[in-house]
Amino acid sequence: MNDIQLEQLRDIAIEYLPDAQKERDNFKQWERVKHLTQRDYATRLASLTTPLRHKSSLLAVERAAANLLYAVTMWQSYEPNDPELADIDHAEYREDSMRKITGAAEELQTITGRDIIHLMPADTHAAKVATLPETNLSNEEIPGKMPKTSIGMLAIKAAWQIECKTKKRATAKQVIEKLQAWTETEPELTEAIPHGVKWTTTKGKEKPFDIEACAKALETWQASRA
Repeated sequence: MNDIQLEQLRDIAIEYLPDAQKERDNFKQWERVKHLTQRDYATRLASLTTPLRHKSSLLAVERAAANLLYAVTMWQSYEPNDPELADIDHAEYREDSMRKITGAAEELQTITGRDIIHLMPADTHAAKVATLPETNLSNEEIPGKMPKTSIGMLAIKAAWQIECKTKKRATAKQVIEKLQAWTETEPELTEAIPHGVKWTTTKGKEKPFDIEACAKALETWQASRA
């Protein structure tokens, strides 16, 4: 993976993280004045995301973005000639870093439905395409009886994606987190709210869809699969 690909992945991750956006803006402001380098920028972002990744209040998409930003910037800030890192095997460190970056990029793509797989190393591209569920699964590809409402259909599609990836039945909390991420791409989903989302009915009315409603939808769907 080359430097341009890494910078693209870094910038995609920053889009979901307000704190990182502030750091980016601060860096642009002081870059020339303080003669800061791109390694300085990566080091500052890595320091920022170290505690950020563990905040309990993060949405799933924010945590995935933080993990990707951390993986990328830890590699970008790595200095192989640093005497303190003399005991590190450079080849092993690079391989481990690329593996972490690829895994984090996969996680963010799965949550957002956004195509960033083309930025991954070429030798892993085919494998990732084969294992990632599609965001726009058709109803015929999902077992069981689909709900009649658009929000119900989206919830079941999200649940099926999660099940395909984890090989375990999705929880209502996991589905809600995915739906919250999809508010950026699905027109029926208008807003992420605490413990749920808002969606628009076919008559144009906006309604909430929370964890309790999601749990009921999953229970009905799971029963129809029996």
